[in-house]
Amino acid sequence: MRGTVNIHPSLLPLYRGAAPVQRALQDGVKETGVSVAFTIRALDAGPVIACEKVEVDDQIKGKKLWGHIDGMDPTPDNKEEKENYVKWKVKDAQIMLWILAPDLLALLFSRGSKLLIHELPSIFDGSAKVKARPQDDSKASLAPKITPEESWLSFDQEASVLHNKGWPGTRAKVVVIDNKNGEHKVLELKIISSRVCGQSSIQLQEADDIQFIKDALVVPCSGSTSLEVLEVQLPGKNVISSAAFWNGLRGQRLKILSF
Repeated sequence: MRGTVNIHPSLLPLYRGAAPVQRALQDGVKETGVSVAFTIRALDAGPVIACEKVEVDDQIKGKKLWGHIDGMDPTPDNKEEKENYVKWKVKDAQIMLWILAPDLLALLFSRGSKLLIHELPSIFDGSAKVKARPQDDSKASLAPKITPEESWLSFDQEASVLHNKGWPGTRAKVVVIDNKNGEHKVLELKIISSRVCGQSSIQLQEADDIQFIKDALVVPCSGSTSLEVLEVQLPGKNVISSAAFWNGLRGQRLKILSF
């Protein structure tokens, strides 16, 4: 046997490159997956031995994912994985789970590892070389590395665009206003999880007000859309719910920072 094999977290030839998961989420795809492929000199362009699809619900950034398990044990392998997954449900040979977008990469590599193990006999006896499917370069897309500048959210975009930025480190700046003395303080927040607001219009005192409704910070965006932020993280602090963050403001107002 000659050659090396790679696990790539996309359905090749889609999203070749360093950030396939982040770029797929950014594009709002309905389906992603993982591929096991031979490596060649060209970037992620080798023949594909096997792949597995995962359907992605684009509504909540605690992503709802469907993955075909083909008889595999759906139970997480260890205690840490069990704690990471919020819900498992087996139905029609599929797994349904809610998982934060940063964990999608880990999920795909977990599925890819099982796929690789399943294909090892054919790789060792050489039959994988015969059955491997050449990639169609005309259908290829690239997934370049995420730059620090791309991690900032600008609320002059529509909520769906901002929501689809599902990679770790997505950030936004907001203004906290003390109602007693009028002092302004700028806060930098990491946006951990979000969803697109289902209401067509939110009543605001001012156009740049951020409100707390039910379990979310509701941030006005372009096109009369709103982004519901469910979890945030302040610099050097732990991840907290938006409810906990709002309670910590103690009645202070929250606004979008206009650049």
